[in-house]
Parts: sequence; C-alpha cells; structure tokens
Amino acid sequence: MCYGELAVLKATFFYSKNCNLATSSKVTEQTHFANILVISVTVLYFGVQAKSIVYLNKDPSPKNHVRKTVLDQNITTLLAALLGGALSIIGGFTANYYIQSSSDRIQKKKEIRNLLEQIYKSTQDITYNYSCLMVGVLSEDVEKRIVEISDNINQIERRVNLYLTPLAQNFMEYKEEIFSNMRGAQLSKKVITNSDNNQAIELTYYNMPSIEETNKKFREPLTRMLKEKGYSYF
Repeated sequence: MCYGELAVLKATFFYSKNCNLATSSKVTEQTHFANILVISVTVLYFGVQAKSIVYLNKDPSPKNHVRKTVLDQNITTLLAALLGGALSIIGGFTANYYIQSSSDRIQKKKEIRNLLEQIYKSTQDITYNYSCLMVGVLSEDVEKRIVEISDNINQIERRVNLYLTPLAQNFMEYKEEIFSNMRGAQLSKKVITNSDNNQAIELTYYNMPSIEETNKKFREPLTRMLKEKGYSYF
C-alpha cells in the first residue's frame, strides 16, 4: 500500500468515526463541521496529487527524463501523503473537541432544566402547606406545616444562590412576601364536625392573604429561562 492510499484510508476512517458519533450523541452542527473539515482534507489531498506533474529537465536525454520523472513523482507522493495524514489527524482532533464541547453544553442545559423543575416543585409544596394553614389544620400539625414551608424556601435559596443567580432578586421578593404574610397573620381556631363519627374537631388556621399572585410573579422568570435554554414547544 502506497503513502497516498494510506492517507485516503485515514481520512475515510475519521469521516466514518464522526458520522457514528453524530448518530450516537445526536450532535449535529459541530459534527457536520467536523465532517466537512475531514472531507476538505481528502479533497486537498487529491488536489495535491493532481498537481504531481512531470518536471521536465533542461537535459532532453531519455534517461535523465525518466529518472527525473520518477524522482519528482515519489517526492510529490510522499509530501502529499504526509500533508494528507497530518491534516486528517488535525481534523480528527478538531472534530472530537467540538463534539465534546457540544456534549458539555447539552449536559449543562439538562442540569439547569432539572434545577428549574425542582424549584417549581418546591413552590407547589409551599403553596400546599400555606393553603393548609389558611384553611385550618390540627393544632399538632401547625408546626409541621410551617417547617415544610421553611425547608422548601431554604432549598430554593440554596439552588438560586449556587447555580441560578439571575433569579436571586425574584426569589428574595418571593421569600419576603410569604414570610411577611405569615408574620402578620392572626391565629384563630374553629370547630368542625367529623361527618364519619359526628365528633367535633378543633382546627387552627391563619388569617392571611393568598399567595397566588406571588407564585405567578416568581414562576414567570423560571418559565422564561426555560424558553431561553430551548425547552419550549411554542
């Protein structure tokens, strides 16, 4: 196998490898760029080969003509093979770099999506426990509901401060409104009758405003950030 054929095989190998990576990792833009680069290397190789013309020496003797032709062809073939091999290797490394970079960006997007979904779920848990305090719960369950609200607030704060700092201002407003409502709430009691056994049950509830608008205002930037990251069907 000559040097030229070896260079072509190298280029073909890198091209096939990049096509397989494109199928497995579903990375399209960077992989297409890498494939185009490898194809360009192959085309460049054949371009160099095409320019392997016979150098005519001033000495017109047949022996000198043949010797010079063979020498020029060997040198040109060797240079073309070296150039093709080197560019193929560079193309392979470049392709791997772009594929890895793209994979890292996709992984980061998934992590951000998971964080936003966890924050949204925490707001739902807060709303549930807050509503229970508004409607009324057993006296022994009051502290449990308050702790649940506080724990979910702390979870959101940790995620925002560590990973999603653009949401810091929105979160501080959200947190302050909820705690302000709870601090200013008046504690009351009411008695209801259990329909199953007709027994009276005493419930404790808080006179405090709804947090529906508070939730809506805080969730809007969450949805907006998801759309900016490409997680939207509209």
